[in-house]
Amino acid sequence: MKIWIVVAFVIASLVTGFSAHHMVTTAPVPVAIDAPLSARAAFDPSEVDAVKLYLENHPESRIHPQFFFYDFDSEQARGLFQSARDEGIEIFITTQPSSTAIASIDAFQNPGMLMINTSSTTLRISGRDDYIIRIIPDLAAEQYAIAEQILSSNNGGRLLILQDAQNAAYTDPAYTQFQTLLNAQDRWRVEHHRFSFVDFNAEDYRQIIHDAHDALYVLAGDFQTAIGTLSQMFHRAHPTAPIYLTPWSDSGAIISRLGPAAEQATIFKHAPAWEQSAAASELMKSFIDRFGYRPNLMVLKVYKALELVDQAIAAGHTSASAVRAYLLEAQPHTTSLGDVPLDRMGDTQGEFTPVPANSTRQQP
Repeated sequence: MKIWIVVAFVIASLVTGFSAHHMVTTAPVPVAIDAPLSARAAFDPSEVDAVKLYLENHPESRIHPQFFFYDFDSEQARGLFQSARDEGIEIFITTQPSSTAIASIDAFQNPGMLMINTSSTTLRISGRDDYIIRIIPDLAAEQYAIAEQILSSNNGGRLLILQDAQNAAYTDPAYTQFQTLLNAQDRWRVEHHRFSFVDFNAEDYRQIIHDAHDALYVLAGDFQTAIGTLSQMFHRAHPTAPIYLTPWSDSGAIISRLGPAAEQATIFKHAPAWEQSAAASELMKSFIDRFGYRPNLMVLKVYKALELVDQAIAAGHTSASAVRAYLLEAQPHTTSLGDVPLDRMGDTQGEFTPVPANSTRQQP
């Protein structure tokens, strides 16, 4: 009789231990995901809908998304990070532009908070041993690719650069990088105008745009609606001149605003461009079928970040420090949208692909 009591106790202990372990290994993991909420740019709910689609495609995921919204106010965004941390959230997937993100960099210098950065290209987080994992190349790599393409595909001439001053943390150092590279070859005469794409009168720039120019570079991020407006104005005055746009113009709303200017516009996209990737193209098609609109490029970045976090969680890592260690050590990382190579500082080196805007408009 005593033997059966002991056996029953052992079995009960094993069952209880298994149940406790199962609860721990299947418990939801809160992940904060930010998204813009502003009339300042051509925004749509791409980021939020990307998370919805991911969870629909991965019902076994333990990610429990916690959304918070920013209005391009860096101090507001910093406060949101701290509020989320006070609620016990350690992992953050961010979509903020450089001008918003820079105020929060110091919050991710120590264990306790980990940022998976999908959008901010500022050099201020490049090469730092911190708790920021960036899955896109920084602005130095971006501007090198754009300058190299312009230098290799044109004989030179008069280049008009219209720079958005609103996101100066991105566009100012980007312009410096670009101008340095362009000056290495004395083939282009640059006319540069820096102003806020949020608050400007198009008529004030009509004569500038109508002056003699051989090409246009719109240096802007944030999916600004003005990118399409200014490109159209330039195209009307110079119908055969090329127009160059940053990766942050890859939005259905902006593509539609380009109108006929799309025939001359080139968007520099993170390689491989989704038009050239079967998996990314299929995801974009699935997104459009599900939500009824063409998203901006952030749907691919957020989806890839979710896969990386899910891989870490599946491997048993749920804290900021554990997920960071996993992402830095368990190389290479393969996602359904391609590999994500990270260096020892958590930065990504990548290439860019120039894609005609008119082909982007026709896809998927």
